[in-house]
Amino acid sequence: MREYYYLKGLRKTIIQFLDTLNDIQVARYDENGNFTQLYKVPVKFGVKRKIWYWLEERKDEQMHPMISVQMTGLELDTNRIVNKQFKITRTKDVSGSNIIERFPNPSPYNINFSVSIWALNMTDIDQIIEQILPFYNPYIFIKIKIPELDADLDLKVIFNSVSPDISNDIPDDDYRNIVYNMEFTVHGYLFRPITNSALIKKIITKYYADEDAWAHMGTESTYTSGASGHEAESTYIKAVPPWYDDDGEILYKYYIFPNKNDTT
Repeated sequence: MREYYYLKGLRKTIIQFLDTLNDIQVARYDENGNFTQLYKVPVKFGVKRKIWYWLEERKDEQMHPMISVQMTGLELDTNRIVNKQFKITRTKDVSGSNIIERFPNPSPYNINFSVSIWALNMTDIDQIIEQILPFYNPYIFIKIKIPELDADLDLKVIFNSVSPDISNDIPDDDYRNIVYNMEFTVHGYLFRPITNSALIKKIITKYYADEDAWAHMGTESTYTSGASGHEAESTYIKAVPPWYDDDGEILYKYYIFPNKNDTT
């Protein structure tokens, strides 16, 4: 059974993107054009239909303007794929013989977001757009932290487009919403599981080309050229102390070489 893991990479990306739209304010003026107050624009994460019905049921001007965000797609970015088999081993606790193997090259995915600005007045739309777009030329960076990997990742956020939503026809005497849609793409990542393994303390390496080499395992190491016709002597080593310890004896007892005349 596959071991459960959850590094919250997607969730942290969504939260950090929402944070880029936080703390946006619009100014309020009286009938004479004098400034009266600043209104902080709330940010909601949900589909447009849900926001629309919410505004229709609660026709309160204090709820305007508002920003809604929806994740509209998730697709593999083949242009950012690198060697996915490469991994780095980082020591966590040497005294406890613990190490952690991690994949520094996660799978790259493009995360698409649709941001909708809802307002009663065009002047509110103008104020909100001018507090967002000047920072995109055409992208910004957000940072997510993955404590399990002891890593911080900078993710590129790309601005794609902005356009008015005029698909809903509303009578002049009815309640109206001015809606502008903005499209963004985040170059995010999805992570592979972390695998734990014990610290390697000993490596036993012996090479025997065939049975003839096995028969001479107690002799000194011999390295000859394969061109001499003695390929069997090219890679066997001495297997007596100090190299032949208790662990080596265990391996020695389990070495099995088939008879070279056996055709089965």
